[in-house]
Order: sequence, then structure tokens, then C-alpha cells
Amino acid sequence: MLAAILSIYLSVIIVFLFFLGVLLLTILLKRLFIQQAMSIPVKLFNDALQKENDGRFEEAESGYRFALEEVNSKRFQNSRFKDAIIEKLKVLNTVIENGKASNNIC
Repeated sequence: MLAAILSIYLSVIIVFLFFLGVLLLTILLKRLFIQQAMSIPVKLFNDALQKENDGRFEEAESGYRFALEEVNSKRFQNSRFKDAIIEKLKVLNTVIENGKASNNIC
């Protein structure tokens, strides 16, 4: 009798551990895919930042625009990142306009 009860409990524990393992594996895979999806806008942002540092402002502006489009299309939850891209675009637009204005003056 005791052996039958222990056998039932052991079966329940094994099934519970199996489902727990499947659940953890699902969570890890989902997190991996989400992290990869979020890294695309970050890579675009970093590339645009590098172009900005090299003085290629027009290329940097288009890079920031692509990053912003990716953020909007992925429904990125980090609004600070989106705000940072928008601020970079504002600054770059000002720099580009000032550069064009100074070229027209000279």
C-alpha cells in the first residue's frame, strides 16, 4: 500500500518537474528572441553614433531614422531609448542646418 502511494507521488513529481522544465525552456527561448529583436535598433543606433562621431552627419541622421522606425515597428517598451533617438535627430538636424547655413554665408 505504501509503495503504491509513493509510486503515485513520484509520478506526480516527475510530471511536475517535466512541465516545469518545459516552462523554463519556453521562457528562455522567448527571452532570447526578444533580446535579438531589441538588439536590431540598438545596433542601428550604435552605427549611427559612430557615423556622427566621424562627422558624417547626413548618414548618421538616416541611421537614427532607421533605428527609430525599428523601435516603432517592434513596439519597443523602452521609451527612454526612443526619446534618446528623437533627441539625437533634433541635434543632428540643427547641426546639418547650421552647416548648410555656414556654407551659404561663406
